[in-house]
Amino acid sequence: MSLNQRLREKLDRHGPDSPTARAYPQREPYLRAAADRVGQRLRLGRVPHPGSGA
Repeated sequence: MSLNQRLREKLDRHGPDSPTARAYPQREPYLRAAADRVGQRLRLGRVPHPGSGA
């Protein structure tokens, strides 16, 4: 599932008047930036393996 699909699904599930929907404009830039950072780390191979203690 893409980030766009996930964000849309969350809004659809909670409805347009929910606290989640009202907070969306503030959350979206942060979530997109976090997803970009994770994607960059994955592309560079800089993701520690689970249990490695890193």
